[in-house]
Amino acid sequence: MWERIDRSTRPAREFAQAHDLAYLGCVPLEAAHALDALPLAGLPVRHRVSGQWRGRSIQRFEAGCYTVEQMTMPRPLPTVHVIPAALAPGTLAVEGRGTTTGDPDFDRRWCVTTDNERVAAELLSPGMREAFMHPAAQGRAVTFHGEYVSSWADDSGSWGTARVRLEFLAVVVGRIAPHIWKRFDLSDPCPVDADAVWLPAPEQPEVAQWAVAPMPEAVGAPPRADLSDTGEFDVALLSAELDGTTFIPEPEPASGADQGSWLIAPAFR
Repeated sequence: MWERIDRSTRPAREFAQAHDLAYLGCVPLEAAHALDALPLAGLPVRHRVSGQWRGRSIQRFEAGCYTVEQMTMPRPLPTVHVIPAALAPGTLAVEGRGTTTGDPDFDRRWCVTTDNERVAAELLSPGMREAFMHPAAQGRAVTFHGEYVSSWADDSGSWGTARVRLEFLAVVVGRIAPHIWKRFDLSDPCPVDADAVWLPAPEQPEVAQWAVAPMPEAVGAPPRADLSDTGEFDVALLSAELDGTTFIPEPEPASGADQGSWLIAPAFR
């Protein structure tokens, strides 16, 4: 009996050790609402691994026949499900109304379900849709709910692909536009003491010292580093393997040659 139990936990333990994570076994999730939007209510959690991944709290676990990867987001957002079209969202017990993005390739592959079409439309920006079209997203539903983004599927979910899924979630969080946090943040605002309210003084006439204009950006300047949370889509998947496919960097372009927006390409073996 002991050997059988040890064998069943070995892949999760080895994954945790390889990535400096903690193996928690059957310890329940601290936040009960972490599974609220997923069809997993009441299912026991097992083979749970937890820790930090690219600076964010993550956990990977099994619940019944489902495997789940979760990553915390900077702030909570309304619920949006992005489900592979082949999985028939109506059979998965997820709540919300179906909506489309207007991107025919994306809409053929994914079904979007939400109670807030506005947040879904802005969340699924061209950059986000590009990430979902990558092979790393295949076969998994993705749910944004509260402070968590989750990758989940009703399958056996090999631990060999867990790294790819967590890297993908890091990319997804990194591609959420900054204005979305401001417009759709669900955090409860902190009460403000009336004595701490600041009122601006009357506007003063403009003088020379206030005539400040932004410096023009040089032509060909490198992109700003703060445009995304991680900015590591290309880097994150360079060495990741998924179903025998290895993602490798493309050759450096010749001087003056055009370069595509992707720096990685699958090499089929």
